[in-house]
Amino acid sequence: MTNYVWFTFLYVFSGGYSASCRGNRTFYDECERMCSCVRGRPRQCKRVRKDFLSMKKEDRTHFIKVLKIAATKEPFRSQYLDLASTYKKFFHRIRERIVFLPWHRAFLLRLENLLLQIDCRVTLPYWDWSRTSGNHWELDNPDSIWNKAHYGLGGNGTEPNNCVTSGPFREEQWNITTDGDKTTCLKRHFHGNLPDPQKIQTVLSLPWEKFSDFEKILRVTFHHSVTCDNIGGHVCSKEAAQTPEFILITSFVDKLWGQWQNISDFHRDTGYPIVGNNLPGFYLSYVGDVLRLDRQPDCVSIIYDKASIAEGIKCSESSSKGD
Repeated sequence: MTNYVWFTFLYVFSGGYSASCRGNRTFYDECERMCSCVRGRPRQCKRVRKDFLSMKKEDRTHFIKVLKIAATKEPFRSQYLDLASTYKKFFHRIRERIVFLPWHRAFLLRLENLLLQIDCRVTLPYWDWSRTSGNHWELDNPDSIWNKAHYGLGGNGTEPNNCVTSGPFREEQWNITTDGDKTTCLKRHFHGNLPDPQKIQTVLSLPWEKFSDFEKILRVTFHHSVTCDNIGGHVCSKEAAQTPEFILITSFVDKLWGQWQNISDFHRDTGYPIVGNNLPGFYLSYVGDVLRLDRQPDCVSIIYDKASIAEGIKCSESSSKGD
């Protein structure tokens, strides 16, 4: 029995959900996708990505467990390292304006597809750092992302080498693979102030004609600065894709882009006039394939948190899990 089927079997018989589709309503299927029930059949099913800080502790713990399985156990580990290698190989190109947002959206999709092979209920969470802008680096608060318990990402690196020594990604519990298949500890160096809620609202209020300004703030002020100026260590390196914080930060940036796109058709379709551009390292994916969250490759539809189910798309494979 595959892991995918086994997890689904366990969840069904644990009473964790109702797989029944009755009437015309919204319901969650066995993989916790949000679906519309139309004439007794699921339609417009969407993966729901959640705010890490709003997730239950057991759900945070489970996401971390599945991520660690993907990074350490075959046949998933080779796929995980291949994604990390692609990021490293094209590190400079994918940080450029022309492909930054769509490339990272494609990366998130591929990583999420990998985790779904292990447990179809797991999606990639995001970290809204503006929620904790008053105390960025709180380590002992159970609601902190940097909590040292099994449901947090662990704390800051410690001198002299800035290795993380607490939490589920601590030294000897999580390795970063470098050149020549060598491994090292995960490193961090917290400092500075993260963008506050006002900066988030400011960027989301930019009109579609100012896409260049919008994109630059997401790419430079939010992504590059948070990873390098605020967290430091491996998340500010070519090995960044192997850090858990990279996933959560990149997901939040993608959420903000999707939120801005939903304002109007002009917002949604602007920014990438040549949608046929190839995404570096993803030879079968083009910019246009990932422009819309509700129309991702393989008929995958994604929403962040509790977006309206009416935003979905009718798919020819209405009950396809897309993983």
